[in-house]
Order: sequence, then C-alpha cells, then structure tokens
Amino acid sequence: MQSIRFVFIFCMLFLTKHSYADPTSSWKVVKKSDVIQIETRKETGSEYHSFRATMILETNLERIVNELKKVDQYSDWFAFTKSAILIDQSKNEQTVLIETNFPWPYQNEYMEYHMVFLRESDGSVHLNLEGISKSNDSKQGIYPLKKAKGYIKLFPLPSETKKETKIVYLFHSEPRQDIPTWLINPMIHEMPFQTFLALRKRLNSK
Repeated sequence: MQSIRFVFIFCMLFLTKHSYADPTSSWKVVKKSDVIQIETRKETGSEYHSFRATMILETNLERIVNELKKVDQYSDWFAFTKSAILIDQSKNEQTVLIETNFPWPYQNEYMEYHMVFLRESDGSVHLNLEGISKSNDSKQGIYPLKKAKGYIKLFPLPSETKKETKIVYLFHSEPRQDIPTWLINPMIHEMPFQTFLALRKRLNSK
C-alpha cells in the first residue's frame, strides 16, 4: 500500500512540474538562402508561430538604422505593409501606426507600435517593437491586431576588408480576426524573407 501511494505521489509531482513547464518549442529552420535564414517556433500560450530572421549585409550599421527610422517609407520595402504613419518621434523613440495587408477573404489589420532604439556598449543597436492595442473595434473594415511584439538587433561584424552588419529580426503577433493557424503558420516566414530581400536591394541601390 505504501509503495502504491509513493508511486501515486511521484506521478502527481511529475505531472504538476511538467504541466507548468514552458512549452515553447525550439527554433526550426524553414527557409534559407545564401545570406538569409528564417526560423519559426511555437510560442507559449499561442497557436500562432513566431519567426526569427537572420541576415548579413555588406554595409555599416548606421545605414540600416537610418532606414529603420524612415517609417513613412516602410510600405516601399517592408513586406505586406499597406501604410505606415509616423505619430510621434524623438531621438531614440518613435510611435508609428502600421496597416498590414491580409490575404482575401480577410480584412487588413493595424497596430500602433512603440519603437525604442537602444545602443549597447559593444556597438550593437537593439530596436524594441511593442504593439499597443487600444481598441477591439474595426474601423472602415480594418481591424486592430490582437497582439504584436518583437525586436530587430544589429551587430557590427569585425572585418579588415569590408563593413558588414548582422541583422536579427524576431517577431510574434496574433490577428484579431479568426484566421486559422494552418493558413498563417506555414507561410509566416515569407514576411521576413521578402522584407530582408527588399532591404538588401534597397541598400545596395544607394
């Protein structure tokens, strides 16, 4: 009887411990080219996957920072961006309203983002992206995203012959509309991949 009770208590403790464990899965590479790698994973408490995109650019860090601060031009290169309107701006912070294109038959969704540029002692720059959802109501057929959060990190790479910067873009969001995960998750990598391609082309053309 004592042995049965011990096994029962052990099993309950094991299940309790692991039921509260972080179920966030590990990163999985889903798309890769010669300069771009896209990974995705399932996030805790969400059925929608996040992505982490990495790219090395043959340019200096400041050129990339300057492009990221030109939010009114996001629709020219940031994939699936319908419009981007600058609301407020200071030296290291910006607030921008972005409307994102969604596939038919769904409506576009928008989010107000608080963007903070942080410069580290090692020369890297971290851009924190925090979505601010103020309303659950749609306006003119456009819905606010349920949540959105992430960051873009820039790391200068040591090189004696050329200037290179590593850029890491991590992001997770959830739509307000009831869009099935089987439609979004398998294609979530296309947004950062197309964005990185466009950014690379944009910087190389200048």
